[in-house]
Amino acid sequence: MQEEQIQNLLTDLSGKLKRSRGEIRPKEFGSNYQRALDVMQQISVHCKDRVWPEQLMKAKAPNETEQELNYRKNIFEPITKPYWDRALNALNRIWAEQNYSISWKDAELQNYFTADYPIYRSIVTYFKTIVTHYKINDPNAVFICDIGKLPLISDDEGNLQIDQSKELEPLCKIYPSDKVIYFDMNEYCLVLGSDKSAVGTGSDNKAEMAGLVFYLFTDNEIYRIPQKGRKTDYSFDMQLLYAHNLGYLPCRRLVASN
Repeated sequence: MQEEQIQNLLTDLSGKLKRSRGEIRPKEFGSNYQRALDVMQQISVHCKDRVWPEQLMKAKAPNETEQELNYRKNIFEPITKPYWDRALNALNRIWAEQNYSISWKDAELQNYFTADYPIYRSIVTYFKTIVTHYKINDPNAVFICDIGKLPLISDDEGNLQIDQSKELEPLCKIYPSDKVIYFDMNEYCLVLGSDKSAVGTGSDNKAEMAGLVFYLFTDNEIYRIPQKGRKTDYSFDMQLLYAHNLGYLPCRRLVASN
């Protein structure tokens, strides 16, 4: 993506956030976003405890009173969850050691991904416990190969720079459907992060860590896009985190695609 394209994307994002007062509303963010949320909601009734299928229940009894609706909501139990859990257990059989094999380029690479992989120690453990779970519970979630923790050093002027003498530690992350704001499988992916930025709030414009932070992945770069200025203005900075220069987008939806 060219810088002008990114700026146009941020202008569109800012306008939608202003209209929705900072909420990520499906009405503002398009039919694809809405469909992904619908699928996630429909599946959640089966895979999570005590998720109320509101649309289904209202359609089944459209004329009931609010008191009757609340009563049904309070006694509701997802009778399909035990079957969903059995299906997940059956799916996890693919991770039995006799059912797959991995060919490693060298011993150093094998050691990183099977013993020193960040957080989970083994990337196989990560796929078994996290990726497989997400793939059936939220198939429109996005799987991203991120850069993990950047090795930073200060230059002579005190500015932080990436230490080029250190190797990066690739780290896979999954962003659920409701955090995937824009996704073009051939060009870019914009996700909402969990961290916050400093923005001015209230009549005195006092700075608080309440701003939204997005991350933009392209076929060659990774950007951090924190909110700046007043909270209600929804203005953003564009900070280049890392130029990976892969030539392709390091992001995939978990759902199988042609």
